[in-house]
Amino acid sequence: MEKVLILTSDSNTGYPVPATKGGAVSELVENIIDSNEKNPVFNFELVSIYEEKAEKKAKKYNYTKFHWCTPRTIVNSLDKVIFKIAKLLLKERSKSFKSMLALIQYILFARKILKNNTYDKVIIENTMLLFWTVRGLKKYQGKYYYHAHNLPSTNAFLKKTLLNTTKVLTVSEFVKKRVSAGKTKFPKFDNKKIVVFQNRIDLNNFRILNNFETEKLQQKFGLNKTDKVILFAGRISWEKGIDKLIDAVKKINSNNIKILIVGSTLHGENKVRKTKYIKKLEDKIHDLNSKIIFTGYISYEIMPVVYNLADIAVLPSMWEEPAGLTPLEAMACGTPVITTDSGGIPEYVGKSAVVLKRNTNLVSDIARNITNLLNDKELYELYRSEGLSRVQLYNSNNYAEELRKIL
Repeated sequence: MEKVLILTSDSNTGYPVPATKGGAVSELVENIIDSNEKNPVFNFELVSIYEEKAEKKAKKYNYTKFHWCTPRTIVNSLDKVIFKIAKLLLKERSKSFKSMLALIQYILFARKILKNNTYDKVIIENTMLLFWTVRGLKKYQGKYYYHAHNLPSTNAFLKKTLLNTTKVLTVSEFVKKRVSAGKTKFPKFDNKKIVVFQNRIDLNNFRILNNFETEKLQQKFGLNKTDKVILFAGRISWEKGIDKLIDAVKKINSNNIKILIVGSTLHGENKVRKTKYIKKLEDKIHDLNSKIIFTGYISYEIMPVVYNLADIAVLPSMWEEPAGLTPLEAMACGTPVITTDSGGIPEYVGKSAVVLKRNTNLVSDIARNITNLLNDKELYELYRSEGLSRVQLYNSNNYAEELRKIL
């Protein structure tokens, strides 16, 4: 089997693999190495930011060797100072500076591993700055691949290194078209070397559960059995459109609707940072307090129970979502989904979810479709059934084998 190194650090260096702190990229990489445990096709090695729970969980793997990068105390301290300054100067655009020095430390750590070892292939996960790990290393020419989970937003001053990428794997046709057309910061690339490698989910975890498993969480959140639970799961930011859902619920005349908001301003954090957007939300919900439940961040392992608890998942993405795991996860748990025509989402959900246009009617359309699904049992069961059928296309069982075919 080929020896393949995976580089996973995001720009915030916040999300280890295994994905004990969440993060979409970390969760997907975990799905790949899990699939490889069931049907081994690679000898993986993986460079991850150190986290205690992740290290413990990693011990179960036989076909993935982990290299743990532990940010030094002084690096963490300096990063906190830099981030505070960035927040003052850049406001909403400060996220990229949250762990800048820790990312540099990760790059140097991974580059040393690459120099001291020999790998058949190297997979760079999403973060463009990670291309610095292979820059100038001749033994990896023709051996490194880029897995684009988002639209590349920087060329990291490495145009030549980027152009020498063996293949670019994109999570959707939407991302592929943007990259091949030169509409991202990735330099215009040979279309034949760009391949769609769709996301997968673990259907052993995301599935319909019995009532006993959801009752404890129901009690924890103070929900009654007569409540109709509308779920929003994701980062609390304008991109994810939570304000649209709140405005929509205000239009619905019902006393038993509850909005369950699962997420934080940054993945893996329980606290919600007081951004301008959060303050705007607080103004919107002052008369809806009895209908809204903020949970903060909930671990990936608990999310299947949360999806099962919900009657409908409303995920009104406003930015160009490259793909979208959350709609698939909800559908796999038998929860009908209302979403938008954002980026790659329509490719994934097809006609198995309510897909709305992001126009001036969006709030009214969300309200109308929530009402229709709650009042029409036949329509509700149709979307539930269609969703359960659709997600079979994204079963992660053969995720590693699909990757092998592409590389």
